[in-house]
Amino acid sequence: MTRYFAGIDIGSTMTKAVLIEDGVIASVIGPTGPEQRRLANKVMEEALHRAGLSLEAMTYIVSTGYGRINVPFADKQVTEISCHAKGVSHLFPKREPSSISAARTAKPLRSMRTEGSPISS
Repeated sequence: MTRYFAGIDIGSTMTKAVLIEDGVIASVIGPTGPEQRRLANKVMEEALHRAGLSLEAMTYIVSTGYGRINVPFADKQVTEISCHAKGVSHLFPKREPSSISAARTAKPLRSMRTEGSPISS
């Protein structure tokens, strides 16, 4: 059985969705607007369409960012800082714990660009 995972980040200016199997299978990036719940549905629908999947195919969905509470279909809500810490731990598993804990108090100094294409408003 294939396991698919999704992450949705509703930030103050940009909203992102990514679908993962063994790697990224679809991603969407677009501007955040005032109707975050509707936008969460829109980016998820677009990502699912690009991957040829349905919401029911998702094994687990996590939301993060400023508007994370506005993602009604998320299985879990995680703060942005916790996501950064988990990302740093994953990318740099041999780092000292003190280096990783720094990610809990500040955004990473080097940003990683996500491969995604804009959505229309």
